[in-house]
Order: sequence, then C-alpha cells, then structure tokens
Amino acid sequence: MLTAIEDFRPGTAQTLSFMRVPGFHGLGILLPHWLVAENTALAQVVARLEARFAEAAALQSTEARRLVLEIAAQRFGRARPVWTGPDVGAGKDRRHAGPLDDARR
Repeated sequence: MLTAIEDFRPGTAQTLSFMRVPGFHGLGILLPHWLVAENTALAQVVARLEARFAEAAALQSTEARRLVLEIAAQRFGRARPVWTGPDVGAGKDRRHAGPLDDARR
C-alpha cells in the first residue's frame, strides 16, 4: 500500500496528505488538501485522527522497546521484579514477587 502511494503522489497535480494508521501494516488515509480546507467538519475529524494516530504510534514504539528489553532479560536469565502490591493479610510488603510466589497464591 505504501509503495503504491509513494508511486502515485509524484504523478498527480493535487497536493495530498497521507496519514498512516498505526497497527494496520501500511493502511492509511490519503486526502487532497483542498478537500480538508473546504470542509471544516472533515478538518476536525482529520485533526482528531492525527492526534490519536500520534498517540498510538508513541504507545506502539514504547511497547516494542519494552518487548525487546523483556526478551533480552529472559535470554540472560534475569527475572525482573514484579510489583504485586502490599500483602495486607500477611502484614508484609511483597514488592519483588517471583514465579514461585505467584504459584503459592
């Protein structure tokens, strides 16, 4: 999809904007600038979508980095501490519960 858009844009006289939809492997929205300029309702929708897409892209980037670090930690055999909250019933704080602690609950 992205290659088709990249091929199409230089060959048209229209000024186009493209918004990539995060998480849909190349799906995007291609709009002529004149249409957005003439239609205030569409311009508002486009602005909201751009803001949401930016948020989603940031979240995806953060999650991708987290997964890379998680995989690296597992490869090196390091278990990361897991916050399970205070164990009020036992009167102790279980900040670093491991897999065995989880199995006993």
